Amino acid sequence: MQPGKGTIREGLINAARSLFYQHGYLHTTLAEVAQTAAVPIGNIYYYFKTKDSLLEAVIAEYQRQVEGDCARLDHIADPRERLRAFFAIDGTTARQVARFGCPYGTLCQELAKLESPLAESAQHLLQSQIAWVARQLTSLGKGDTAHDLATSLIALQQGWYLMATTFPGSEALMHHLKQLDLWLAAV
Repeated sequence: MQPGKGTIREGLINAARSLFYQHGYLHTTLAEVAQTAAVPIGNIYYYFKTKDSLLEAVIAEYQRQVEGDCARLDHIADPRERLRAFFAIDGTTARQVARFGCPYGTLCQELAKLESPLAESAQHLLQSQIAWVARQLTSLGKGDTAHDLATSLIALQQGWYLMATTFPGSEALMHHLKQLDLWLAAV
């Protein structure tokens, strides 16, 4: 790991996060993670005894990312504008999502298929997003329907991400997200 680039542990987590996202958890080896992080393979075992323990660290990092993103958005005064910012996506991210899907959704899907005991931990990534969106909708007066509507919005977002990977290209994704933005502006 190059000096000034964080700790070796952080480098391993970041490498694993990228590789799990691009190639899937099942198809990524610890040797590939070590190589990407530029550390000898033996060093990985000092920080992570198993591939699953590395996955736990990746999920925890994703959870911190979700919570941090939502906390940053909480500084926007209007809940409608918070929602619009939450669902907004830039062109670079749209191209990445069109190629690999949502990092949270694809991980949840893969772990569920593998019947991994870590699938439940990964579910918290989407559950946290649903809860945050529901709080915004409650602030907009959606009350009793906020949680169901939030679940539907996150499911819709995940579906669009899936469609973008199935039918390559980020243009359709950007179009659908624009439609969601228009809907949110009218809520």
